[in-house]
Amino acid sequence: MKGAKSEDTRDRLLAYRADRGWSQAKTAEASGVSPATIAHIETGANKRPRRITLMRLAQAFGVSLDDFLAADPPKKPTGEEVLALQLEAMYEANRSDRERALEVASDAKIARYVATIDRVRRDVLSGIPEYEKRADEEALPELQRAAARAARDALWRHIGHLTLLRDEATGEDHGPPTQEEVHELVALVGRA
Repeated sequence: MKGAKSEDTRDRLLAYRADRGWSQAKTAEASGVSPATIAHIETGANKRPRRITLMRLAQAFGVSLDDFLAADPPKKPTGEEVLALQLEAMYEANRSDRERALEVASDAKIARYVATIDRVRRDVLSGIPEYEKRADEEALPELQRAAARAARDALWRHIGHLTLLRDEATGEDHGPPTQEEVHELVALVGRA
């Protein structure tokens, strides 16, 4: 993994998942890499994934390890991707581009987009309990607890942004979920 920066690996993993329309769970299933490891890479908690992990991810996406770790920056969203309501592109787009894309989208396309947001939110929510537990586990060294808190906070920010995107698409204005709402959702995800 010489020369690859952790944020590059994270961005590539997110870009490949978005391109395939895969959730973290689907990526885990296709690659044999645990969902927790995928979440750790995407939140930055795992800054140096093992080579075998990267090889499995590359293989799942149908590319060589060299291509997966290529020095080229991940693809940035284009106008067509935003207009197509691709979640990764909408996530990175500015508000006016998102509004324009939603204005011209069909109801069916918006419904699929909202369903994708809901699926990704469930995936993100499923990672929170592990970080909550590790952040409060006094038996762990403070450095590990701090890393768990940082990862948990990154997931909260991600959920907040996904909620904003959902609200824009549905015309609702719920704002980011409260911790109580998230704990209820996490409990539902745990039962599913």
